[in-house]
Amino acid sequence: MIVPSLKKYFNTVKDKFFINCASISILCWFLTTRPLRYLTRNTSFAFSPLVGVTPNFFAAVTVIFLLKYYTNIKPLYSILSTISILAVGEFVQRDMPNHTADWADVLASAFGAVVATLFIWRRPPGKEKLDYEEVK
Repeated sequence: MIVPSLKKYFNTVKDKFFINCASISILCWFLTTRPLRYLTRNTSFAFSPLVGVTPNFFAAVTVIFLLKYYTNIKPLYSILSTISILAVGEFVQRDMPNHTADWADVLASAFGAVVATLFIWRRPPGKEKLDYEEVK
């Protein structure tokens, strides 16, 4: 049972569209991370800075869709939370072997968060397909 004071922060009407979008974006995130990082390190790929930050873009999109599905967080707080989470992840990567941390990754995370939020915001109202448990 959720504490009544915390209940307002959790989404009680869950739209399957957002969990489906999160599933697609997490799949893109995991499928692009290793191949794209290999391309940027081992080839002279022309757009390597752009390709190197793509996993961060998909990570931010995934977090935004998960936040939208599970919580009632306001869009600005959702963007700031996502950027903060992924920026801390970049900070932690500084001391990890075989990882690099740079501001381009943080900017890609911010861009992904804004794009996903705009995508959510532009979705026409009344298109919700609720989870089965919520329809009962």
